[in-house]
Amino acid sequence: MALALLLAGMVPLPSLAQQSAMVGQSPEAIYNSTCAYCHSRSLPPFPAVELLGRQLDPQTIQYIASHGQGAMPAFRFSELSQADLERLGKWIEASPAPPKPTFPPPAPGAKP
Repeated sequence: MALALLLAGMVPLPSLAQQSAMVGQSPEAIYNSTCAYCHSRSLPPFPAVELLGRQLDPQTIQYIASHGQGAMPAFRFSELSQADLERLGKWIEASPAPPKPTFPPPAPGAKP
């Protein structure tokens, strides 16, 4: 019965934007929960390039996130809606570069 009502258009499906788990989250929160794991690390095993501070084109970010590229899988609209992707792309474009990592000085007598 519910299927018949759904097919008849009497029970509306939620829009793709409503289905996204990220709706209502800030672009920074979206980045931290979906992108940062691979794109905010400069050492293996996380070889993806840093995205922040590069003034990347928002449309390019949206396209790659929705279609994938290389080893990066595409995100479905149920994961990131078009609105999420637009906000995320603009935020990444405007983001400053993260601070360079600092390493402790070598121990006395250590070989370089």
